[in-house]
Amino acid sequence: SEANILNILLKSPHITAAEIASEIGITDRAVRKIISSLKVKGLVERVGSNKSGYWKVNNK
Repeated sequence: SEANILNILLKSPHITAAEIASEIGITDRAVRKIISSLKVKGLVERVGSNKSGYWKVNNK
C-alpha cells in the first residue's frame, strides 16, 4: 500500500523499487505504479539521477 511504501522510503531513501517489492511481497511493477501515484500527489520526489539519486518524502 502507499503508506507502507512511504514508510520504507522514509527509512531508506536510496532503496530501489525491486528491493521494496521483495520487502513487502508485491511485484516490481506494482511498486512503480504506487510510487508514480505518490509522485503525482506530491508526496514523494526523486532527487538526483535514477541510479545515484534518492527519494525525498514531502511532509504534508
